Amino acid sequence: MKVIFSLALGLVVAANAQAYTTNLINNGSFAGGFTGWQTNGPTSVKFILTTNTPDGSTGVIVSNRPSANGSINYTLQQNITAALTNGANGRTYTTSYRLRPQTVPTSTRCALTLYYSTGSEKLILAEQVARTNGAWLNVRGTLPVAWSNGLTSAIFSIEVGQTGETNYPAFTVDDVRMDTDTDGDGLPDIVETNTSPVLADTDADGLPDEWEIRNGFDPALTDERNGDPDGDGFTNFQEYWAATNPRDELSFPGRPANPNMSANARAVLRYLALLPGNGHGLVGQHISNPGAPKNEYTNQVIGLYTNTGYWPGLVEFQYDDDTNPMQIPTVNPLARAWWTNGGILGIKFNPRNPWTGGPQQGTNHGPVNIPGLLDPANNSTPASLATNLTANARFMGWLDEVAAGLAELQTNGVAVIYRTGAEMNGGWFWWGKRPQGHYQMLWRFMFDYFTHTKKLNHLIWTWEGDAGVHELLASDYFFPGADVVDVMSHNFYSDDWEQPFPAEQLYRDYGKVYAFPQAGPAQGGQRDGTFDNTLYADAITNRFSRCSWIGVWNSFTTGGGANYWHIAIVDNTNALALMQRPWSITRDEVNWQTNVVTPGGSIRMSGAMIDLRWQGGFLQASTNLVNWTDVDRPAWPYLQNPAAAACGFWRVRE
Repeated sequence: MKVIFSLALGLVVAANAQAYTTNLINNGSFAGGFTGWQTNGPTSVKFILTTNTPDGSTGVIVSNRPSANGSINYTLQQNITAALTNGANGRTYTTSYRLRPQTVPTSTRCALTLYYSTGSEKLILAEQVARTNGAWLNVRGTLPVAWSNGLTSAIFSIEVGQTGETNYPAFTVDDVRMDTDTDGDGLPDIVETNTSPVLADTDADGLPDEWEIRNGFDPALTDERNGDPDGDGFTNFQEYWAATNPRDELSFPGRPANPNMSANARAVLRYLALLPGNGHGLVGQHISNPGAPKNEYTNQVIGLYTNTGYWPGLVEFQYDDDTNPMQIPTVNPLARAWWTNGGILGIKFNPRNPWTGGPQQGTNHGPVNIPGLLDPANNSTPASLATNLTANARFMGWLDEVAAGLAELQTNGVAVIYRTGAEMNGGWFWWGKRPQGHYQMLWRFMFDYFTHTKKLNHLIWTWEGDAGVHELLASDYFFPGADVVDVMSHNFYSDDWEQPFPAEQLYRDYGKVYAFPQAGPAQGGQRDGTFDNTLYADAITNRFSRCSWIGVWNSFTTGGGANYWHIAIVDNTNALALMQRPWSITRDEVNWQTNVVTPGGSIRMSGAMIDLRWQGGFLQASTNLVNWTDVDRPAWPYLQNPAAAACGFWRVRE
């Protein structure tokens, strides 16, 4: 019996089930050698059949690809035009393959390029970032495929590499499939022998069949929606929407990266994690320059209320200003008032260029050296030491200034959705398109400095890639780690709010809150005031339903004031209709307070270890119940060997 599709839990189906589906890939098992495949690249690129695969079946090794632009196209390709057009236009497919890159980090994706007489478009069918040496990836994705009139060819290709680092490693690939998935649940029709191929949720319990099977549930039982097999206090339904593991008590909606996160911030984070399961999300308005002379807060936040009768549920302020000193004295009073009046607050800080002292973005970033910036003494050459020392002094001064502003908000009990180092997969900011490890080093340094040195425990750390250049450089490639991120998000500017890659599926793998911190019509697109605001709520409801909030960018002028770009909600059509959409949470509806937990903790035994779990405050330790010290960088859970522990008492302070 030949296995033709496999899920992680071992769901397999025999080859005689062909009546259920169409697989568009010819010889994806490579049992027929290279039949059906094109080997693209110069003669120096090697394509070799191998049986060194997880199950000993035939695969292909692709090697000796040069480290140069264009090498991502030196790979296996297949023309699937006839197979694709024999099916219905707009049909949904689940694409899957196994792949092992020789070196990491790198990215892999299955791309489908549709060619027309007038141009082409590229769809990303499945993708994954490789982060572990020697590991096989089971790459899967589900996407509808639609084409326009005049389609001349459809080319399917396996891409491995990163244009940002010109890293195109050798790789082994096996078991390539592109199967019909009528209900789009991630289960190809061919494996849906005990579930409906036309209903994504066969038992109508709110849990898709694929998710139930992957997590060890029965998709035919309707009583599992409210189950809690890991005993973490959250139902299977809540864990599905939060993209957490329903069988792991340490994976739960709104688990903070900082275990000492304040009670208010923890409650807001949990609120954000649970909102999508209720069919809702926050309508947010970003403000870059709140004060004079631009007065964006007055015009675009108060103006929205004046025109619609509704406040946004979220306002995102910006501490940095590209051309002026930081705006903290202007922002903080507005931020405190916004929070006091019931709104959720965001703060963005993108540091200026520490080497030039100039703006964050541009075409000439100067001698950027992130390791040298963070540790000049150990990561500089003799020639660059003085430059990096100056850059470090500037950078740390900015961080201290921002930390002081954030500390003022913390003193007032304000929780902050905090964003920094944005759009790192683009090249316009000085930290963008750098080696993956360098960007991750920068993010982790800032997280550590604010969290542990400055003890800012009210921050919800929000990482934001850019969706617009995802095709060129995967927006999740630079993800710095689950232990330093609370929200996994990406910015998106589009006139139709369609994406050529399954973003929500991709980001679900990280188990974090999902959002669009920056949103709006496309750059160079519909920024004349005619954009339909209801497109945000409708697109999220239909295509990005796990999204917890959007932050619509502010309107602004260019060309010395000659051009006004209409981006803000109030400056486009159907602002009132957006605020009244069932999806939209406005300020009068915000209710994170129901998620507030009393600061405290619990102690249990995990084998021979003391297992401490706390929430809503800072963990402290003592040997005598008189003198208490903060535990430095505690892990959560905090495990202590009672025979070796230097102290015997712990408490949680607010």
